[in-house]
Amino acid sequence: MRTSSLFRNAKNKIMKYTPAQILVRDATSNEEMPPREDLMIDIAALTFNSLILDQMIIILMKRLNDDCKNWRHIHKSLTVFEFLIINGSDSVYKFVKNNRHFFESLKAFSHFKDSYDCGRIIRQLAIKIVDLINDDRKLEKAREESRMTVEAVKNKWTNEGVSMVRQMGTERYEGIVGSNDNLSTWNSSSMDRDRPPSKVMLSDDIKRAMPADQDDEKYQLQMALRLSQEESARKVNALNDRIMDKAWLLFNMNNRDRQ
Repeated sequence: MRTSSLFRNAKNKIMKYTPAQILVRDATSNEEMPPREDLMIDIAALTFNSLILDQMIIILMKRLNDDCKNWRHIHKSLTVFEFLIINGSDSVYKFVKNNRHFFESLKAFSHFKDSYDCGRIIRQLAIKIVDLINDDRKLEKAREESRMTVEAVKNKWTNEGVSMVRQMGTERYEGIVGSNDNLSTWNSSSMDRDRPPSKVMLSDDIKRAMPADQDDEKYQLQMALRLSQEESARKVNALNDRIMDKAWLLFNMNNRDRQ
């Protein structure tokens, strides 16, 4: 086992991540290989349980808020989000739609390493995701082109949903999240895209994992603050003077890296 995998496994135990969160962390690791499709199918199937979806969104948003040097976390999280928008529960589509400003901001992501533009693939993927949530025809076309995968996800949940939920460590089996996600009628054309997406309730953990302000300066500060919180093993639950000082320092460092 690679050192990075050993470190990730140790952190999973120390931080007491749920099995669903570990799946997402594995799919969005800093290793070079892309997320495995079978792993993303499992994640997509689990999006039909609201409690598990909530847990997974927390990790995805924390990955997206990571430091630029961990750009693979950001790219792989976008890759998973794109996969879930096309193949997973419609709750993921609604979540991204309701928080589109964050994904819009990644269209300007910039990071260079040894003269290599690491940010290019992130910008391209962010543009693609924003296009999917803004253009119903593109989304329907993507779902039609991914029909076999959509069916694989649906069958996975239909046939293995109960056992998967139990393996994830929760007995809360709600089956389907929201009326639009009923698998008996769920398909790429069954959703009413003309009406605004229903409000997706966010847990406090998800809210903390996401930028709360669209203003660029405040957004950058929140990015730095989240890095500070990650480095201190998530022991910080409030904004005190020490954290704010460190956040401003990291904010300035990130600005220099991106210039």
